[in-house]
Amino acid sequence: MKKIITIIAVIASIGLVAYTLASNKEEKEAEIASLQVKSESIPVKITKLKEEEINGKMSLNGTLEPIRELALLSETQGQVLRLVKEKGDRVSKGDLLLQVDNELFQAELLAAEAQFEKMKKDVARFENLIEEDAITQRDLEDAKLGLKKAEANYKAIRKRLNETYVKSPISGIIHDDAVEVGSFLTPGKKLYDIVDVSRLKLIVNVPESHILEVREGQEVVLSADVHPGKTFNGKVKTIAQKADKTLKYEVEIEVLNNNNELPLKAGMYAKANFEFQPKKSVVIDRKAIVGSLKEPAVFIVENGAAYQKNIVIGQIFDNKVEVIDGLSSSEEVVLSGQINLKNGTKVSAL
Repeated sequence: MKKIITIIAVIASIGLVAYTLASNKEEKEAEIASLQVKSESIPVKITKLKEEEINGKMSLNGTLEPIRELALLSETQGQVLRLVKEKGDRVSKGDLLLQVDNELFQAELLAAEAQFEKMKKDVARFENLIEEDAITQRDLEDAKLGLKKAEANYKAIRKRLNETYVKSPISGIIHDDAVEVGSFLTPGKKLYDIVDVSRLKLIVNVPESHILEVREGQEVVLSADVHPGKTFNGKVKTIAQKADKTLKYEVEIEVLNNNNELPLKAGMYAKANFEFQPKKSVVIDRKAIVGSLKEPAVFIVENGAAYQKNIVIGQIFDNKVEVIDGLSSSEEVVLSGQINLKNGTKVSAL
């Protein structure tokens, strides 16, 4: 009996050893298979998207520009006799800027005026004579035609004379001049650059996600780096009716520049601060974006593989970016490790 028990115990021990070896082999094979899968995939950091509430604020940067700029060109020819206004001078509309030699035009105007007056008298005299049948109707018509020609000639010379007195067509500041006393002008020659900075404009590009919330006349708070902590009140002047390639719309904001203690100048860097109603939107970390912000894309993960997907972005704030098209809140996005990826690359989560 003892012998039978011993045999059974030996057999059981052998079975237990065999079972243990087989179990260990399966675990090892599974571990090796797992390592093989991992060695064939690229480790990346993955995050699942979700919607977040975005506050109703948006800040857009731009450069202040004059409300109006004018390159004043010469309409006459002749030598410059005197300069009344120079670079840096403030001018009002109609102010005399310079005078060109007009002695010849004055002489021509006197002659044209005399001829004009003579023709007026001739027509009056011919009208009396026609009543007496002393001249023909043709003679009177010829006299009236001569009067019209004399009048046109007189007005043309008077206009040319007036053009020798170059006046400012707008109010503003002379930003630059390209003329000096003694220089000879010809029609089309540039004389002055005049800028109107009594008001300034700031042009910003509003994303598609907010353009319907912007309206003409809307008040916008502006700030400028040169005046830290100070704000300026601006108003939306115009809104583009067509988006650019990045689905952004050009919006022009106008601001009065009448604060002598806090002056603004064209060329200064400024920021437009809009306020809108809060909303929920898909938001991703900025580092998830591949390519540029003008043509953004991300890698999404589906069934253990990465695929590049183009997106449309809205607001950019801190290190996050609003996605207004191209992603849903249920998708997973690669946050790091994109440099080694291409469409269909197997990935594993870090």
